[in-house]
This record gives sequence, structure tokens and C-alpha cells, in this order.
Amino acid sequence: SPLGLASEPLGDLSSLSEQALHSVFDLLEQSAERDGAKAVAWPFVDATCQRLLDVARERGYAVHYAGSTARLPVTWGSFDEYLASRSKNVRRTIRADLGALRSAGIRTSFVDCFQEEAAAMDREFRNAFHRRNGRDASLAANLFAELGRQPSRGIRAHLTWAGERLVGTSLNLISPGLMDGTLAAFAPEY
Repeated sequence: SPLGLASEPLGDLSSLSEQALHSVFDLLEQSAERDGAKAVAWPFVDATCQRLLDVARERGYAVHYAGSTARLPVTWGSFDEYLASRSKNVRRTIRADLGALRSAGIRTSFVDCFQEEAAAMDREFRNAFHRRNGRDASLAANLFAELGRQPSRGIRAHLTWAGERLVGTSLNLISPGLMDGTLAAFAPEY
């Protein structure tokens, strides 16, 4: 059951056929679709429930250990749709933060096609690395250009702009079980 503490409500999984497990997923998915859910959290499935996990994988679900928090790969139709799903306090905080960025003349973009920005990203990263570490980065000279050459939904650049100047950058690896930002850098005044 969603948000239950364990998967025991399914009973003894060894007595359920693969067809029955598929029926469980069918019902879960139909219910989620009917309710307009963007994602279904089904935490605390015991790692020894191999048959259940195998059926989930077969159906295309990401199965991974999430630690104390779950990572849900949700794609929102728009930022407004995402914002509407948050609590009133979170919406107020996000709007205030966005207002502060706009008033400072800062904008951000999250892109999978960043070939044109690769040279500026490389320069910003190397400058920030040198400021932080007092030495040059041992990164391949063409890493940003190579990653930006072939757009991929699994590697995205989060870019921060002040007018037309790139003042912040980070590369983000996105997979079914992980979203991790790295190679981040900001101009010192930001």
C-alpha cells in the first residue's frame, strides 16, 4: 500500500503468481491515472521481495535503494503545474526567491543542448576551481564541448545568467535512480 511501512499488505509473495503481481501493478497504475497522480511513492519494499521487484523492473519501474528519502522521476507539464502542487508556504518561498532573482537581473535555464555555452561553462568552471583550490583543474580540455556536442536527457546543464553573461553553471546527471549536480561553478560576485 502506498506510504505503508512495509510490503506485507500483499501477503506472502511466494503464493502470488507473476500474473497476480502484474494485476497489482495494473490496479495501482489505473488508480493513479484516474486520480491524476504524477508519481506513485511505494517506499519500504523489502529488498528480499525479489519477485515483486522483478515484475516492477519488467514494467519499466526504476528500482533502487533510496536511503531515507525517495527520488521520484516526475516530469511536470509546466513550472506553474509544479508550483500549484506545492504547499502555500513553499509556493510563497519559491515566488519570493524567483522575484529576488528577477530583480537582480538573473535568469536560469536547465538544458540538454549546451554546445553553444560549452566554452563559457568550461571557462567558468576552471576559474572557480582555481579560486577554490589554488591550482588548475585536471579536467580534459574538451569535456564540456564533448558533453554538449550530443544532447542527452541524461546530462543537463543548469545555467545561470546575468544579462547575457554566464555567471553560474553545473552539470547534472539524471538517471532513473539519481539526480546529481556536479562540476558546479559561480562567478565570485554571485
